[in-house]
Amino acid sequence: MSSDQFRHLHEEGLVDTLFSTALNPVACLFHLAFKGGAMFCFLFLNAIIHEEILTFIVVVILAAMDFWTVKNVTGRLLVNLRWDSHIDQFGNEIMVYETDESRKHQQAQALAGDVEAQ
Repeated sequence: MSSDQFRHLHEEGLVDTLFSTALNPVACLFHLAFKGGAMFCFLFLNAIIHEEILTFIVVVILAAMDFWTVKNVTGRLLVNLRWDSHIDQFGNEIMVYETDESRKHQQAQALAGDVEAQ
């Protein structure tokens, strides 16, 4: 990291820089909040409240919320990824991963097929 970049981080603050460069700052905030919250609770909540079972429940809930956020929100908004599963005629699960480029390619193929059919 050059001194100019370090000075820039120091002047604006690290958090301002991270969120200002994100495609969707709110999604980025929740992405980091659930991960950070789960890690903080795992490390320190038992020392604060002295309840192992409650600590476990809170960590599992935060981890589940983090998983849902990463799967359904962050992937679509921050990195333009989608995934879905389909069951074929033989009962096998087929995972489908899509990006903007793959969707554009599929649309182009579909349009090319329509043009050829005419």
